[in-house]
Order: sequence, then structure tokens, then C-alpha cells
Amino acid sequence: MRAETEGGRLTYDGYRQVSTYFVRPSPFSKMPKVFVIGNEFLVWDPVKGTEGDRAKVNVEIDPKGHIDRQLRFTPAGQNFLKNFAVFDLLYVPAEPDNDKQASDDSAEKNPRPGHWLIDGPNDTAVLTVKTATRYVADMQAVSTDPTTKKNAEATLAQLAKLH
Repeated sequence: MRAETEGGRLTYDGYRQVSTYFVRPSPFSKMPKVFVIGNEFLVWDPVKGTEGDRAKVNVEIDPKGHIDRQLRFTPAGQNFLKNFAVFDLLYVPAEPDNDKQASDDSAEKNPRPGHWLIDGPNDTAVLTVKTATRYVADMQAVSTDPTTKKNAEATLAQLAKLH
């Protein structure tokens, strides 16, 4: 979660690393949709489903709003005492590592350990207020579109109030 909220999917290299945590990663976008949360969040223990290869993880968050691809900020609606993002997970069992063979060229393979992947939509980057501020400032600096620059200026002013 920390890699995501600190902007892990905002660069192509970071996207390649973070996308390995998803069952079906979305294509890379230089200007993704952004969901802004408070700078603190809490991951809860997974709640196992009825099938052994599925689980849910609850993440306590403080939603602040959304930033669209034109860098416009839309504040979150009514705030409640606690808000949760729920992530569906899928367990992928261990598999042989086809890149590594035993030195005697036998068919023996070194297994890759089983791991959990996020099974759900991932077309929106989840960023803390601090990271969203940095992202919008960076995009404003490289944008040549006057409307996008103006939107970024207004968004930065709104994000500053959330710190």
C-alpha cells in the first residue's frame, strides 16, 4: 500500500514494479485518475472468504477527493468517522521457475513461492495528500495546456488546505 500511496504507479518503472501486485494490471498512463486520501492509513487483517484462494483486506482511509486527467480536484463527499477501502485478493500458488535449471540440465526447477494478488480494478492511482501535491506540481510544470495549468493551480490550493 505504501508503494501505491507514495506514487509507485506514476512513473513507468514504478508502474512495472507495482503492477506485479495485480491479477490484471491496467495499462500505464502518464496522467492517471487519482484518488486522494489522508496521509495516514491502516491495513486490517484479511477477512477470509469461503474459498481458500480468496481473501479481502480492509484498509482504513480518510478520503479527500479525486483528481481527474485534467488535474481538476473534486472533494470527497460527506466524511464519516471511519472509511474503508476493501481489496479483493486472489492467492496464486507456487509455480516452477522456468528461468532457472539445475546445473546438470535435469528437468528439476526451483519453485516460485505462492503469493497474493489484488483482484480488482486498478485504473486509479491512490495517493496521499502529500504525494498528490507533488504529482500535481510536477504535471503543472510540464504541461503546455493553459486550462490544465489553471486547474493544477486551483487543485494545489485545495490540497494545501488538506495538509
